Amino acid sequence: FPLLNGIQKIPLVRRGDPIKVILLGNGLKLSTPGTALKPGYRGEEIQILTEKNKRKLSGTLNQDRTVEVSL
Repeated sequence: FPLLNGIQKIPLVRRGDPIKVILLGNGLKLSTPGTALKPGYRGEEIQILTEKNKRKLSGTLNQDRTVEVSL
């Protein structure tokens, strides 16, 4: 991920990193552990895999290494 000035931007999470998945929908807010499927930066949409039922989901990565998924 090189930038023009030679400084590299470091991803907030890397592929395989554990993350917390926040599921949002219909007034509900649930959380479950998951794994990042690719490197990601704050505010970026990334794919994750939920730990319990192995579902692939996409959501927005937050600074605190949580991923918000709208259902």
